Amino acid sequence: MRRIFLVVAALCAFTAAPAQAATSTVAMKGLKFDPAIVRVRIADTVTWTNGASDRHTTTSTGPTAWDSGRLNPWGGRYNRAFPIAGSFPYYCAIHKSAGMTGVVRVATVVSPATGTTGTDFVITLAAAGVKPPTGYVFVAEKALGSGAFTTLSRTTTPTAHFRLTTRGTYSVRAGLQKTSGAITAAWFSDPVTVTVS
Repeated sequence: MRRIFLVVAALCAFTAAPAQAATSTVAMKGLKFDPAIVRVRIADTVTWTNGASDRHTTTSTGPTAWDSGRLNPWGGRYNRAFPIAGSFPYYCAIHKSAGMTGVVRVATVVSPATGTTGTDFVITLAAAGVKPPTGYVFVAEKALGSGAFTTLSRTTTPTAHFRLTTRGTYSVRAGLQKTSGAITAAWFSDPVTVTVS
């Protein structure tokens, strides 16, 4: 009996473990980032590697700004974790005018992915304990079918609970919004599908 209990306890602990953060690589080749769009999960890391004969940077001036500085040719590296859902455009500060740009798209998660009009859905906007940058809030939006996106939640907490009161298939996305007003569409994650029956 004790052996069965230990096996069950071990299986429960294994299935309840959070997903491990992963690392995705972006190569700097000539005057481009490869891939130009990299898709990751919340808390994943992106590593940029300079495989070119020129110095390059990875630089972003958005709400989660970063700058690698000039990376040495043939092997210079820069790592950055992405704890917030959204889309984060970046560029090479040296070769931006030549079109050397890219985007990191950090996926949001909605749980459960299906439910009824009484279901309490939870959207993950950021890693646990992460706050939005100064002057911003996390924002979640929904669109029913091919309709327009409307605000679902504005918060400073990394998760938000919501209910969808109309049956159908929704697109739900997350991003950052200035506390003073306008949402910038470029900062939203790719939408995820939520079905309400």
